Amino acid sequence: YGPKGVGKTTFAAGAPAPVLLAVEDGVGRLDVPHWGIPSWDDLMLAIGTLLGEEHDFKSVIVDSLDWLEPIVWAETCRRNGWTSIEAPGYGKGYIEADSVWRDFVDGMQALRDERGMSVVQLAHEEIKTFASPEADPFDMYRIKLHKRGSAILQEHADAVGFLSFDTFTTTTE
Repeated sequence: YGPKGVGKTTFAAGAPAPVLLAVEDGVGRLDVPHWGIPSWDDLMLAIGTLLGEEHDFKSVIVDSLDWLEPIVWAETCRRNGWTSIEAPGYGKGYIEADSVWRDFVDGMQALRDERGMSVVQLAHEEIKTFASPEADPFDMYRIKLHKRGSAILQEHADAVGFLSFDTFTTTTE
């Protein structure tokens, strides 16, 4: 994960024989096979196709998780007949969205376990203040997702990396 424009998609496109599930428009001029993923049904179709049909892809890239989150919430609402993720009351919609996130994670795990594909998932960052019980509060980078979805995705990740720009300062008189 990292800020917009740091090169997350370019980095991921360097994975072996990639196919990109483009939830956002981050492909740009990259020459990488990709699927546009505007809906939950399109996502499930892409995963099902990668699972069930012969192909030479060795890596699947999801770009990006924070753009996938509204699709997960919309699917949660569709399954439950809600007008919004907050319709059932404080926090209950996000709890119910856990099952949709787990359906997604199950699909990614199936691609890894049954097809031997590497899974690379991209996300943007946000800065949040962390109130540590052992130190003064400080700002930190976090994945730009609701805390419940972020926890599910990170628990199933083999590694979580952060890309950032190098920052240099100079002093002048």
